This record gives sequence, structure tokens and C-alpha cells, in this order.
Amino acid sequence: MVTRGTAIAKVTCPHVHDAVPRHRLFHLLDEARGDEVLWIVGPPGAGKTTLVASWLMERQAPGVWYQVDSTDLDLAGFYYHFRSAVERAAPARKTLLPLFTPEYSHDIEGFARRFFRRMIARVRAETILVFDNLHDVDPSATLHQTILAACDEMRNGPRVVIISREPPPSIYSRLVMHGRIRTLAWPDLQLTSDEAMVLAERKGAMKREDVFGVLSATGGWIAAFMLALDSHDSTSGLPGVGQSMEETVFDYFATEILDRMDEESRTCLVTMALLPQMTVGVCESLTKSPRVGGLLDALYRRQLFTDRRSGAPVRFTFHPLFRRFLLDRFHRQWDRAAVRRLQRRAAALLEADGEAESAFRLWCESAAWPRASSLLNSIAPWLLAQGRYRTLEDWVGALPPAFRATSAHLHYWAGMARLSTAPKEARQSLERAHRIYREEGSPSGVLLAASAVAQGLYLEAAQFKELHRWFNEMETTLRGDVEFPSAGAELQVFSGVLIAVIFAAPGHPISSRCTRRIVELIDEVGDPNQIILAAAITMLFCLYTGEFRLARALERQVERHLAAPELTALNAALWYCYLAYLSVAEHTPERGFEAVARAEEIAEREGFGYVLTTAYSGRSALMRVGDVDRWLALAAPSGASARPYDTAHYLGNVLYRAADCGDWKRAAEFIEPTMRYLENTGTDYQRLIWEVPSAWALAELGFHEEAEHHIAVSETLMAQTRADCYLALVLLGRANVMRCAGRQTEYVRALRDGFGAAARDYAAGRYAFWVPTAGAPRLCADALARNIEPEFVRAYIREYPIAPPDDAPEAWPWRVRVYTLGRFELVVDDRPVVFPHKQPRRPLEVLKALIAFGETGVPMQKLADALWSGDGDLSMNALDVALTRLRRIIGIPEALHTEDRIVRLDPSCVWTDARAFESMTRFEHAPDRLGNDSAARVFALYRGTFLETDADAAWALSRRERLHGRFVQWVLAGAEACEARTDHAAALTWYRKGLETDDLVEAFYQGAMRCHLLLGQSDQGVRMFDRMRERFLSQLATGPSSASESLLRTLRTAS
Repeated sequence: MVTRGTAIAKVTCPHVHDAVPRHRLFHLLDEARGDEVLWIVGPPGAGKTTLVASWLMERQAPGVWYQVDSTDLDLAGFYYHFRSAVERAAPARKTLLPLFTPEYSHDIEGFARRFFRRMIARVRAETILVFDNLHDVDPSATLHQTILAACDEMRNGPRVVIISREPPPSIYSRLVMHGRIRTLAWPDLQLTSDEAMVLAERKGAMKREDVFGVLSATGGWIAAFMLALDSHDSTSGLPGVGQSMEETVFDYFATEILDRMDEESRTCLVTMALLPQMTVGVCESLTKSPRVGGLLDALYRRQLFTDRRSGAPVRFTFHPLFRRFLLDRFHRQWDRAAVRRLQRRAAALLEADGEAESAFRLWCESAAWPRASSLLNSIAPWLLAQGRYRTLEDWVGALPPAFRATSAHLHYWAGMARLSTAPKEARQSLERAHRIYREEGSPSGVLLAASAVAQGLYLEAAQFKELHRWFNEMETTLRGDVEFPSAGAELQVFSGVLIAVIFAAPGHPISSRCTRRIVELIDEVGDPNQIILAAAITMLFCLYTGEFRLARALERQVERHLAAPELTALNAALWYCYLAYLSVAEHTPERGFEAVARAEEIAEREGFGYVLTTAYSGRSALMRVGDVDRWLALAAPSGASARPYDTAHYLGNVLYRAADCGDWKRAAEFIEPTMRYLENTGTDYQRLIWEVPSAWALAELGFHEEAEHHIAVSETLMAQTRADCYLALVLLGRANVMRCAGRQTEYVRALRDGFGAAARDYAAGRYAFWVPTAGAPRLCADALARNIEPEFVRAYIREYPIAPPDDAPEAWPWRVRVYTLGRFELVVDDRPVVFPHKQPRRPLEVLKALIAFGETGVPMQKLADALWSGDGDLSMNALDVALTRLRRIIGIPEALHTEDRIVRLDPSCVWTDARAFESMTRFEHAPDRLGNDSAARVFALYRGTFLETDADAAWALSRRERLHGRFVQWVLAGAEACEARTDHAAALTWYRKGLETDDLVEAFYQGAMRCHLLLGQSDQGVRMFDRMRERFLSQLATGPSSASESLLRTLRTAS
């Protein structure tokens, strides 16, 4: 069936026919202050609705008209219909008004205030907001809380008019106390003699002298007065104000009006009362009479309790009291069988006309339970899309228990009505639906119920082990042929299966079928909320499995649905949270922060505390520096409502954050509670991820066996889940365990395998960014030192970004490199700085001197004194100029810092071979502790004398000698370590490499001669001495020492 939505009569102002302008009352309405609520109270038939409708027409004021009835007890229904009223009143304005969905139930007043603020932004300032028939809801109903909030928000905007038979309930006492309610009561509404005369003259039905008698007899009650005019009678039988107005006015109507009609008209009139609103076409089909159009029009024109609402087609409504009277006569006129037959005919017509709610009530009243159930089954998705969960639950409850007990789809919808608010209770209904569907042999029903149970378990996030049974049920059923009732049903099923895959069957091959079908169905389904929920589940799967390309394609596919007016704010906010976490996984923080900001803006505006917690968690995960701990603390689950899954996620984030910062002890403290929660409420994917920082922390603390166990667990989980995207992360975790355990060969192998996996596979490369910040520099430095995937590692360092360790190699992606050992060269962003014309001597001298004095923390005065002679102020000015020129030459602002007259090169940006050499030759890097690769790096660094072209510069002398002495001692230590273990060939290699760099060090010659002697190579030892003597005489004008001469004699003797 096609559902039209909101009944026209509910949201349109009645069209008043030939109403007498009551200028006296119009002035009273006009006089109300802008912040006053107009409360019009009086008995039925007092002309309240006609007064306000004619006032709006007279003043040509824009209005939002809303007729309150019992359906508004469901606030979701109220807001759905009220939104329609606003859209009718201001169709050109595009400010979106939200639906009241279950997530707002905890803050009814807050939602109401936000809703009406947006409404004010949509309508014109002079708009009048009318709530008609407010007495139809109990004074204790939450709707009053909503309307009170509207009154508060409207004090500086559109005016509020309330029409009721009752004075303001106690909830409005604050407005009454502050003088913000202006009441027009029964004495104001009573007809005056002048108004009575105008009415009588228009009717031409009564002598002037009789008018005052009728007015006196009716006490100014307009309903009775109009009946008297219409019946051309005087005062006989007229109800007075002291009588029961509701009963007597319609007794009089029955006697004077209804009973005077012909039988066909009378029958048509009472039968049409079955319809809450009427079109001529529907009434003709119901009554089988062509006369109903004229009858309705006559009642309207005679102002006999009949309203007309504009639209296509025109719709009529009876006054509520009149309709009740007619329905009473209807039931008296027909026997039970006839009543039910006509009720069912009316229900069928209403259903065909799109009036689902009215049709459902009539199906129930006529005990047509199968038809009511069928209508419910077709209309339930529409009700859920509006957020009208309570209405759906009430509809199910309206059917007899015995009938409900055997109906699978009634149990199903009962469960769906409570799924988002009480998933545990909803599961009981869904499991009953599942059992009946299975007994009936309905595969689609079985899948719908099972997928809803899966969704409920996901929402509970307490015990995912139960999902195993439901996954097996769904997977088995999907092997056969299944015909789904709609694309929406199929989308729900595959979303539920994917939930079960993530939490109960990770790695199962059906996941690819699920994601493929979900992507296809998104373009076929019309409900944006279902689309976003299905996309969110798919996005979660992509996050855990590294399907980043699918995730980004899904993001683009879903984007157009984010502007749909039906999309709830909660689903929009959660979607942005998922996009933020996609950026966490993919390491695209700029996109992530943009998504987090959108989620936070929605959550703060709508009061979604849970979403804010999720967003804060995402923000903390995106940040590698800054006030991360503050955001992480804000993301902590709190209260009894905290879901175990969220607690596990939070604990894992704390563990990771501690490891990321290098706080290994704190990280280790969170391993046990995190794993305990994950045992029941987490996913294998989560455990796989958090096993790695656990291993990292334990390895750094010296618990190598325990650390290796955690890595082994992660490797097992990776194989079980087929999640190869984590391969690089796990292998690099293993590499760190091996490094800490001193197992060098295994360390290098794992390092090579880990960065190799990251370089080969995009997803693995993205997850490699989850290596703790505190540990990444060491791995990257060692990888570059061994030429392991250098292109990838350098890109990884830049993107992370990672600060270099003290001994970071030359291959690190430095912005600036300065070579001073054996040459002078400045390289910026891998390009040597060349000067096409004259070299800028002074700026480069400043750079050299800065390096000579230690690179960091060099006073400007010390530089000025070293490079300039003369007046101190002049030399400082010259230094300022030289520094400015040097910054311009380098072109990277962060490379050179000057603060408090202290100059320094930034060691995270600028690499110098001198500093790298000193770092590589520290005690902890003694030659006997290094492998051949590291030794080769040292020789590659020290290519010659420090700033040898500046030999006459006194400021360079100290560091030159220190570096040279360090080189000599380092070579000697390396060679002597080889000699100590009688590896004379290796020792000889050390001495020769030393001589390649500096052939004026006598100790190198002596060591080489000694090794040749021990290797039985006396002739080569003698030639080594001859080379030494030749170099010394030519360069130093002196010969070798006596010790060398003695060693020469020993060599000659041996030969």
C-alpha cells in the first residue's frame, strides 16, 4: 500500500465558511504580548477553533496548525506529524527538522528546545503556532513537556495559541506565575447581543425580538444558538448553560436536525462518521450514495459541526463531539454484523487511500485480525523509519494475545519495536519469531529474525559468543534459494550476517558476498537510516580487515544520503565517527579530524553523550602528539550503562597509548584487564591488534618469553581471520621482541620481512603505522642502515612522522644534511646546494663554526667572536645578517633556531656527519658490539679530516682533533678486539680501512704489520713499513718511530 503520511486534517487550518468576524475577540488576541501564550479555553461548541481560524484569515497571518489527538502520546508520532505541519506552512524553507528517535528519549525537553529553535529558523517571525484540542491528551502526558518547551523557545519568535476545553495543567504553572499565559475563557467566548444579531441577520431565520430570548436561553453558547437558528425555532428544547452541554446539544440536534432528514441522508451521515476525515469519493464508495457530496457541503455551509480542509481532494471533518454522537447513532442503527461489515469496508477504503493508522483502528474494531496484521506487516517499516517505535509496539499489543502467539511477523515486529531501546527484551520476541518462521519453512523470515537478533547482540555489546549459533543458522540458510520480500529486508539480512562474521566468524569467506551485496543494495533501498546503518557495519568490517579501497568507495557512495531529511542525527554522527576511525586505521589524520569535528558538532548539538565519547576516542587515536591523554580520559566509559565492548575498547586504547609513549610499565599493567574483557566482548581483530603493543611493552621490560607468546598469539589470530593486513604490524612487533632479546639474526630477518610486507601491500603498509611511536625510530633507523626497503621506510618516516634517534643513519629522510668529514657539502631535501656564482663565504662559515662548536646551544657572542674581530656590536650585527642569509640558503625555517641569543641546529631536521660519527662511536656502540654493517657505516662517515679546507680556522681545531682522536681509538679498538680473538685477517681489514681514511696514523701501520707477521705474510708487512716511511717523510718530514723499526726487523727475520 502507499502511505500518504500525516492526515491533512491534522495539520491544516479549518476553512471557515461565512464566519462572523468577532472583532471584540480579535482585538483581545492582538493585544497579547509577543512572549505571551494565548490559551483559549471553553466548553465544546464554544467556537474556539472557528475563532482562531477566522482570526488567522482576517489578519492574513501565516500559521502552523496542529490538531492534537491521542496518537500524539507517542512523541515520535507527534514530531513526525508536526514536521509535516511546518513543511506545509513553510515549504520553501530548507531548514531540516529532526525526527524524535529513541536516542532522544533520555532528554525530551532538550530535544524539544532544539527542535523548536530550528523551527523558528524555518518559519517567518510573524507565524502563529496553533495547538488545537490539547485537552485530548492527559495532563500527565509527556507531550505537555514538549509544548512547554515550545512556549519557552517561542518567547522571542512565533506566537503560540493553545485551544483546549481545560485550563492550563500544573506543568504550565511557571508560565502562569510569570504572567506569560493570557487566557480567553468561557465568559469571553460567549456571544454578545451584537454578535447574535449579526448571526441571526445572516441566517434570516428568526425575528429580531426572538434573538435575545434564544441568546438568554443558551447563555451565549454558540453551538446551541446556531442550532436554534438552523431549526428556525425559538427557545423550546434548547440546552442552557447549566445543562450537560455535550449531551443536550446533540439530543436537540437529533430531534431538530437529524430526525428531519430523509432516511438515506441520515444513514449516509452516521456511516460517514466511521471516517476521521472524508473525501467525497471515499464517502460515495462507503455509502454507495451519490448524494454525500451535497450533504457534506450543506453541513459545512450551515456551519453544523463540519469543517472543510483545503487540498486535493478537499477533505471534510466532523467536530469531535458531533462525530461521537453520530457513531453512537451508527451503532444503534445497525446490528453487529452490519456494523462490522461497514467498518471493514471503511477500513479497506482508508487503507487504499493511504490512511493506514485510521484503517488499522477500524480493522481492529471490526475484529478483522488477519487484515489488521497484514496492514501492520506492510506499514511497520514505515513506522520504524519515522522513529515511531512506541506506536508499532502499541499496534502489536492491540491484537489479541492468542492471535499474536502464532504469528511470526507479529513477534518479529514486536522485537524490532524494542530493538534499539531494550535489545535484550527484544531478543525474546525475535527468537520466538525465528522459531515460528522455521516451523513455517520461511527462509527469508528465518534470516530476518536471525539477523535482527545479531543486530541486538551487537547493540548490547556484552556477549558476542552467542553470535556463533546465529551465524551458523544464517550461513546455512543462505546456501539455499531465498526470496526476500524487499530490498530493505535483504539489506538487513546481509548486514546482520556481516555483524556475525566480524564478531563470531572472522575470516569466513561469506564476508565477500555480504559486502558485495550490501554495496549493490544501498542503491536500491530508499531509507537513508537503513543505508547508513548497513554502510557503518560494512565500514567496521573494512576497518578490521584493511579493505580501505572498499571503505573509501563506500564513503563516496553514501555521501549523497547524508543530506536526506529523514536521516537521524544519531546515524549521521556515528557515520562520521566511523569515517574518523577509517582515518585512524589508514593513517590519514587530516581527514579524520574533519570527520571527528562533524561528529562532535552533531553530538554536542543533539546531546548525544555516547557519540561524544566515541568521537573523543577517535580524536585521541588520531593524535600522536598533543593533549592525547585528555581526550582519551573523556572517552572513558562510565556508569552502569557502559557496554563491556566499549570498556574493552577503551582499555585497549589506554594500553596502546601507554606503549605509544614508551611508558612500558603502564602499558603492561593494562594487558591483563584488556585481554580479560576481550575474551568475551571483543573481536579476534581487536585482540590481534592489542597483542602487539602488549608484546612490545613486555619485551622492553625484559620479559622476552612472555612477549614472544603475545606475538605468537597475534600470528595465530592473523591466520585464523585471514587478516593479512596486519602482517607488517605483527612482524615488526616480532622484530622488536628479537631486538630486545639480543637475537640479532632473527631481528634483522623479522625487520626485513615486516617492512617488506608493508612495502608490498597497501593495507599492511597502513597498519604498519600502528607501531608504537616510541619504538618506530629504532626499527626505521636499523632498517635504513641495512638498506631494507629504503624507499618505503623513508616515506613511512615522513608520513608518520618519526623523530630520528641519535644514531639515525645518513639514509634517514633528513631535510638537511651537512658533510664536514673529508669534505664540505650542504644538501637540502636530497639536493646539493650549489652556487652558480660566488659562494656566500660568511653564511657558510657561520654554519661550519656552529657545527664545530657542537651544533646546539651555541651562544651568538661565541660565534661572533670566532668569526669577526673588532667592535662587539658590529660583529653581532654582522652575525645577524649572516644568519639571515644562511636561513635563506637552507630554505627550511625549522632547521635553524635562534632563541635568547643562542643558536642551534634542529637535530630532528638537520643531520651532520660529525654528530652521526660521534653517536656511532659511543661506548655502547664499541666495535666489539657492532656487526659488520655498523662498522661499515662508521668508516663511511669518517671520510677524512673535519673541515680540512678550513685548516687555518682556529675555531675548527678543537672538534677536528677530538673527532680524529675518536676515529683512531675506534679503529684500534675494533682491530684489537679481532686480534684478541686471534682473527688476524679481520684485524688487518680494520687497519687497512683506517689507513684508507688517514694514512698518517702510525698505530694503523704497526697493527697491519703485526697482523701480516702473524698471518705469515712478512713480505707484505715489510712493504707496509716502506709505505709508512715514504708517507711520513713526504708529509711530516720525519721517519717512523723506533717501535716501528723494531717491528720491521722482526718481519725481516721471519722472512
